[in-house]
Amino acid sequence: MELVTLSDALLADIRSSLPSVKVPGAYDAVHNDECIYSTDTPFAPGGIFISLTTWRAYNSEDVLCRAGGDRLFLNLAFTRVQREAKAEDAAAAAETKPTKLAIGVAGGFDADASAETTEKSRALLVLPGRVRVALPCAELPELVLRACEAIEAHASVHDQAQVGAWEETVQVSKYAKDLVQEEGVRISADPSTWVCADSGLRENLWLNLSDGYIGSGRAQAYGVGGTGAALRHYEQLAAQGKHYPLVVKLGTISAKGADVYSYAPDENDSVVDPHLAEHLAKLGINAMALEKTEKTVTELQIALNQSFEFDQITEAGRDLVPLSAPGLVGIANLGNSCYLNASLQLLFAMPEARARFYEPARSWFDSARDDASSDLQVQLAKLAVGLLSSRYVQPEPAAAATTADCVQPRMLKAALGKGHVEFASSRQQDCLELLQHLLDRLERADHADKARIASALSPAAAASALPPLFKFEVEERTACGQTGAVRYVRRAETVLSLPIPLAAASNMDAVRASEAAESAAKRQRVGAPAAADGAAADPVAPVAVERVRPVIAFDACVGALAADEEIDDFYSSAAKAKGRATKRLRLVSFPRYLLVQMRRYYVGDDWTARKLDARVPAPERLSLEAVLRAHGVQHGETLMPDDDTPPAAAAAAARAEPSEEIVAALVSMGFSHNGSRRAALATGNASTEASMEWVLSHMHEDGFDDPLDTTQPTATPAAAGGGAAAAAAEPSVESVEMLAGMGFGAQHAAAALKHTSGDIERAADWLFSHMDDLDGAIKALDTPAASAAAGGERGTTPAGGPLDDGVGEYELIGFASHMGANLGCGHYVAHVRHQQDDGTARWVLFNDKKVALSEAPPLDLGYMYLYRRTTPSTKL
Repeated sequence: MELVTLSDALLADIRSSLPSVKVPGAYDAVHNDECIYSTDTPFAPGGIFISLTTWRAYNSEDVLCRAGGDRLFLNLAFTRVQREAKAEDAAAAAETKPTKLAIGVAGGFDADASAETTEKSRALLVLPGRVRVALPCAELPELVLRACEAIEAHASVHDQAQVGAWEETVQVSKYAKDLVQEEGVRISADPSTWVCADSGLRENLWLNLSDGYIGSGRAQAYGVGGTGAALRHYEQLAAQGKHYPLVVKLGTISAKGADVYSYAPDENDSVVDPHLAEHLAKLGINAMALEKTEKTVTELQIALNQSFEFDQITEAGRDLVPLSAPGLVGIANLGNSCYLNASLQLLFAMPEARARFYEPARSWFDSARDDASSDLQVQLAKLAVGLLSSRYVQPEPAAAATTADCVQPRMLKAALGKGHVEFASSRQQDCLELLQHLLDRLERADHADKARIASALSPAAAASALPPLFKFEVEERTACGQTGAVRYVRRAETVLSLPIPLAAASNMDAVRASEAAESAAKRQRVGAPAAADGAAADPVAPVAVERVRPVIAFDACVGALAADEEIDDFYSSAAKAKGRATKRLRLVSFPRYLLVQMRRYYVGDDWTARKLDARVPAPERLSLEAVLRAHGVQHGETLMPDDDTPPAAAAAAARAEPSEEIVAALVSMGFSHNGSRRAALATGNASTEASMEWVLSHMHEDGFDDPLDTTQPTATPAAAGGGAAAAAAEPSVESVEMLAGMGFGAQHAAAALKHTSGDIERAADWLFSHMDDLDGAIKALDTPAASAAAGGERGTTPAGGPLDDGVGEYELIGFASHMGANLGCGHYVAHVRHQQDDGTARWVLFNDKKVALSEAPPLDLGYMYLYRRTTPSTKL
């Protein structure tokens, strides 16, 4: 596309297109940083071309064939230029170190820190003549100039969604204004005298602003010790009817403020106390006279985010060889998006993903909906082109590891986040949950796009849908301890979640010795006796202790999953009473691709998120057939009757009250009190975990936070799941239309909504689970007895028809590792076993945009593993 001088004829041509030129307003969606059909940015060769009519961007190829007749485009072409390093740059970097737990915002981590500058060129492209006029050009019509200026200056869709910026916000405590403070309480103004009243610790101390109690905080993952005395003191006082929720961290107090925390169940977080100076003054502390001597919680978290567990997971200290080739292309971090990057690298390591999206990419583009930017199939296809083609391969891999342009899937992230409160945000997420969400959305898109797929794709590509490759069926066998009768229940899953039994650690003696040494070091820090003989420890002696992590065999984790689980309060329909039972899990089918999750993260006794710091070496070859294959009802077994509803369940439901223990646990996690009560009742007070899942699924519904009317009978969980009572209410027109938009018929949608009490999400899940025979499934709703399998096995038919099955022998193709205290912070990387042209394979590290040959893949520190079955497929 030639750059030309503006002529009279060309000017006349431009003026003829003025009726189609639009100047974007502040709230219009403008794609000025990424092509609709590729991940090209203004830094790509030739840049991108933004339509002055639709404000959509195209690369130099697509603008000629996919712009829909638009004629005028703003061409933005940027070039990175290495700038000469100067001594003052290092000083400036030191002065601008992060002060917020944030990415992409002032005071936070700089997601785009670079030693480069950007040179920008601008031009007006005129079609169909394929000529460009350099900008600025005063002779062009004013409307064209205004449109070009507005498009370039406009916040992109990406920026408007604030995908690249997130920071932890701290709210003002509602208890600060009228905080109760006991009279006559005075605290020493000498920081050297501050000590935990419970343990004698001198670090991580928190002062209760109501009664002056000093206690240590909870032990934290970033290396700060504590006994939780401050929290226990609050709880003890609360039991006495005294509400003293606000505490301040000693050592962080200065004229600029301090760390304040609220233990109140409805806050339970870091807060702001606007009256902190007054509250401290009443306790005898002059905030203006104190200097900060300890790191704040935010600073400690920042230090953790800067260091992570990089030493082994990212193979720090090794001179890794950077790589750049088709299939070895990095993905830019868009701001806390490493969880997305790691998941996508694993997904596109599958040959089936190439067959589904890369090879027919042009067919996906040609059949795109009007708004291709939100078309999930199109966005996955363009990502496949970016990752698997040579388009973004760098001629010098060494440069690619640090400064090269890489894939930036902004539109894909937006499409995945649409309608999902967490994935639409810029907060860190669980990569496993993201991959499950992606597969769920993709399954729905495949169903809605049946006609499009059949007409646009080849038979091979049309048959290579990804979601069914991960699906398998599990069988739960429950045996009544009173009668010996059994029940078999089947359900579909996409993840095999393995427990990590610490008791099975092979190095437990070394672990205990390490823990003892660490305890001695802590006693040494607070001046307590370091030995039983009472000899005082040297308070200034070094206390470096190398922690020994438990090592648990992978087979032990599989064995723990396969073991019988004891149930104490099981209602047996055979005994017509509650009693003991055992539950056993087995796999009815083994999918082509098996996602394995290691349960490294859990909720501690104090309801804080914690990480199980253990090594579990994952095998590169995995055999599960003998251990986990299900065999169904066995000869001689007696099946429990189908009626598993305890007597007088309806009366109990009418008298039901939410479990205070469950409510308190949910409130401590940050959920509202009313919503927590609803969750406990909706799940029949089953467990905290079940209630938390209910909250996460319903917290954004209208009325979630409304007070609960306990004078009305409460529906049992069984009723909430469907049945005649649930079917009584007519679904709303809006709900039916929403499901119809996913490709289902209005009658099917209405029936599903009735069956699920109007819950759109559950209705959609039900429809997808029965879409191979919706008419038959809906007829069966009126005859509940027909849903029980003839052999005594109950459950839903897996979505999408027959399941892929084969002998349970697998090979590892990749895994994602997480570094950080919990899944809400930290960093993800992926390791992939990359197949080479000569048939050999090598491990490759994908750390956002950096791609390098892995020398020592941390197989024992993974969180999510992806295995591929090595045996032929059969259909169930």
